Order: sequence, then C-alpha cells, then structure tokens
Amino acid sequence: MEWIKKVQEKEAEFLKIIYKKGEYFYAKDIVQEFYIKLMKYATEDKVFKNGELNMGYLYYVLKNIFVNYQNEKNKIQKVNMDEVQLAVNYDYYEGDTSREFELQIKEHISSWSYFDRELFKLYTGICDDYRTESISMRSIADGTKISTRTIFYTLKRCKDKLRAELGDEYADYINKQKKKQIK
Repeated sequence: MEWIKKVQEKEAEFLKIIYKKGEYFYAKDIVQEFYIKLMKYATEDKVFKNGELNMGYLYYVLKNIFVNYQNEKNKIQKVNMDEVQLAVNYDYYEGDTSREFELQIKEHISSWSYFDRELFKLYTGICDDYRTESISMRSIADGTKISTRTIFYTLKRCKDKLRAELGDEYADYINKQKKKQIK
C-alpha cells in the first residue's frame, strides 16, 4: 500500500478537479472517498503505468465518485403520506380583496409616466402573476444601470402618490404583503 502515498502527493490536483466541477464544501471529503475506493478496489498495476501515475484512470475514478455524490445529493426524498399531517391555512376573504386591490393599483399607475410605472411594476411585481416578492433596488440598479438614488426617490414618489390616492387601503395592502413574505 505504499503506492497510495504517491497518489496522495497529487492531492492538490484532485481537489482542483473537484473545485472545477463546482463543489467546494465537500471537495476534501470526495477526495478522501477517492483514496478509500482506490485502496479497496484498485491495484498498483491500474494506478501506475510505466512507473508514472495513470492520471486518466485516476481522473475516471474521481469523476465517478463525484457523479455518485451528485446523484445522491439530487435524489428526491420520498415521504410516506400517512406520516405527514397536512394543514392548510387559507383566508378566503384575503385572496379576493388583495387581488381586487391590485387591480385598483394597476388602474392608478396606468396614468403615470412610463418610467415611474415600469419601475414601480418591476420593484413590486404587481403586474407579474408569477412573482410574489419585490426585487431589491440594488438588483434593479445593477440590471438597468440606473442609479440607486434615482430608483429610491422615484419609488418613494410613486408610493406617496398611491398613499395620497388610496389612503389607508394601500397601507393595509402593504402590511398584508409583508405578512405573506414572513410566512
């Protein structure tokens, strides 16, 4: 088993291979598993070719161990439905009123300037049926190359307009949205 020490001298290369595949946290564990598999199943004849390490063979073994790790990580965990208690908390009134209120907001913002309207819709996701969370101002600034300061003051002005037009209903709507995000 002296040959395994010669393989371990190339540990930095093996770690680099795993890093390139995108795994950083468990890279050392995967390389350790690689050594164990080599000691258990490989022979010195397979590992060395003409007195040199057979890097093709070692890469193949390491790649297979990594693929097995990925497959285990991606397996869907099956759950026995008899052991799971399902609970549904649904407020029948909240869903309808918030949807109607979103339509009122859409109606109000339709009269705004294009810039204000599109920035508000992007930030809040109010016109996007597939998104429930807002996008951060920094993310918008990075994606659009508009300064964060401009985005902040434009959104502040837009929110002030809605508060003035819709009053307490808008504040209630915002509070309901925050509660949904916390749940």
